[in-house]
Amino acid sequence: MGDIAGNTAKVLETLKSLRSVHPDMLLFSELFIQGYFPRDLLEQQWFINDSLKAIESICGFSRDFPETALCLGCALPNATARGKLLSNAALVIHNGTVVFRQDKSLLPSYDVFDETRYFDPAASLDVFAFRGERLDYHL
Repeated sequence: MGDIAGNTAKVLETLKSLRSVHPDMLLFSELFIQGYFPRDLLEQQWFINDSLKAIESICGFSRDFPETALCLGCALPNATARGKLLSNAALVIHNGTVVFRQDKSLLPSYDVFDETRYFDPAASLDVFAFRGERLDYHL
């Protein structure tokens, strides 16, 4: 948790280790870039800035693996710049570009979970088609 550089390196290491297999897509967990659950680190602008730089870095090295898309989670500024200012997003990155983003819609706020404190829920739920398959994110 909180090791943005280390978590980003794990994405690259995984891609390199599977280079000969040519997977269509690799799936990483919710909030993978920051680690689950980063709590008050989400309130630090440097932490969000480092997360955005990590996504840029992942986009950059994904160009070396054009056969493989990546689906991973990251807390990101929300699209509206209102409310909590952050969303818990699932991103699909392919060949250097974020080709799809779906923000989490059901935010738990019970027991040890306090996602409503940090995140706004998704305004809509969208479906993304990749290589003839439908990708849904219903969390």
